[in-house]
Amino acid sequence: LSPVCLGSLRRAASINAEYMGKVDDTTVDFDADEFEPLFCVPQKKKKKKKKGGAKKKKKKKVALVSLIEGKRSYNIDIGLKTLKMKYPDIRRAVLKMDEEILDADKVTKVLGFAPDPETELPKIKEYVDSGKDPTLLANSESFMYQIYDIPELKDRLMLWIFKQGFGETLEDEEKRVGLLMNAYNSISDNDELRQLAEVLLYAGNYLNAGNKKKGGQYIFKLESFLQFSGTKSNPKTYNLFQYCLKYCQENRPDVLKITKKMEPLLKCIKVEKEALEDAIAGIKESLDNVKGKLELFSNSDSSIDGDEFVPVMQKFYDESIKKWNKMNGDYDSLGGKINKLAISLGEKKTTWEEFYSFWREFIEEFDKNLENLVKMQKEEAKAKRKAAGGKKGKKPDKKAKSSRKKPAGKDKGEKPKKAGKKKLGKAKAVDAMDEGVDSDEDKELQELKRLQAEDPSVLDAKLQKVFKGIDKDGSGLLDFDEFKVAAKKFDMGNPEDAEDVKAAFDSVDVDGSGTLDFEEFKAAIVTALSDQHKIAGVRGKMNKMFKSWN
Repeated sequence: LSPVCLGSLRRAASINAEYMGKVDDTTVDFDADEFEPLFCVPQKKKKKKKKGGAKKKKKKKVALVSLIEGKRSYNIDIGLKTLKMKYPDIRRAVLKMDEEILDADKVTKVLGFAPDPETELPKIKEYVDSGKDPTLLANSESFMYQIYDIPELKDRLMLWIFKQGFGETLEDEEKRVGLLMNAYNSISDNDELRQLAEVLLYAGNYLNAGNKKKGGQYIFKLESFLQFSGTKSNPKTYNLFQYCLKYCQENRPDVLKITKKMEPLLKCIKVEKEALEDAIAGIKESLDNVKGKLELFSNSDSSIDGDEFVPVMQKFYDESIKKWNKMNGDYDSLGGKINKLAISLGEKKTTWEEFYSFWREFIEEFDKNLENLVKMQKEEAKAKRKAAGGKKGKKPDKKAKSSRKKPAGKDKGEKPKKAGKKKLGKAKAVDAMDEGVDSDEDKELQELKRLQAEDPSVLDAKLQKVFKGIDKDGSGLLDFDEFKVAAKKFDMGNPEDAEDVKAAFDSVDVDGSGTLDFEEFKAAIVTALSDQHKIAGVRGKMNKMFKSWN
């Protein structure tokens, strides 16, 4: 039976005889047939011996052969696990130059695991040449065994890594050369710059009239572009450059966009001449190295089945040298074009770096003068309004106000009958615009719509007249007060709601300057012309304007 601990009970009985003396287990009687099977210790079954002869002998572990230094072998083992490839598969991928299996990162790892030609490769060769079993090699040695016989293994792996990264390297330099070419075109093909040069040349010849040396010039030197700001007006309100810009505002507005067209000069500001030329030369040197290695491999007697290194690298070289030649040719031609343009402007031979630096200085000078000019024009406009009696101007005298003529045949007390007007729905209003055009005003409006679709240049000329009619102070810009007049006449926003008019003003004030130039004004009108329902309501409000301006 299973034993149970009673020692403590005996001890308790000896210590506390008075209490335990009253306990008598002879009065208890269990059913032995029930109790013993429940609490007996089961007997252990003896294992039957298997029939069939003697025991099998355990296989002895074969010690693997290590040829590589311990720490390096350990590092290679860890690295090989990251490849997650069988070693024969790595060999086949290297021979076929399969970039879908081995990308640049994996090829770089394989290069790090490849046997050193001076210390490790001789050991692998000696082991194999002695006829020993390659299956007994340890893990890192087993990998090296798979690739040890590939000719010039490290060189070809390095060239393969170069090939895989070459596209991005060449593309980076092509982009830089492209930026420089775009910058040159932004100067040589810049009609706005030519127009400005004409104005500056005229101004210079005008001031130098009668001077045999300085007057009557047909061109001026490059440095002259920056000298006009130094000539001040009398009184000192404008400098000569600002006056020329003011002339362009009124007569050659496209000139004001000149810096936008010259933005490529700012985009190539980080391109450094020396660094770019070193990179271009470095690419050529690498390609020459590829060419030399290809010649060695092609003339080599050693060959392995399935080795596609030469045909793959030859194709790569042919395509790459073609791209390099084009890029290098573009860069070389840029230098010649820059010198030719500089000489035409009275300068000596120069580099693109110096040439572009000058034009960036010109852009800065142009923007500064234009900004100051606009600021002065706003101040002049405010001064004119103030002199006229405030922002809104003086109210006309009551006696000077015009009075309506009485309708013919009506007495003083009689009121003329109002002509009945039919209200048109949206669709009918549009139809009325397109079909029944009787009045001169309607015809004028329809003509604007037609010009918008067929001849935008003529539309520009007409809108210029409209713009000048609203621009009372002649500043070339509409401030908010002037815009309120235009908003009322063109139905842009509710004239009774100041916030609505301000919202309409802000929607067309693209640059947030607080004023509208002609382009912003034109955009608002063109949008209105495109809105047929709005035009139907605006038509009547425009007729007086066209009559007065025409």
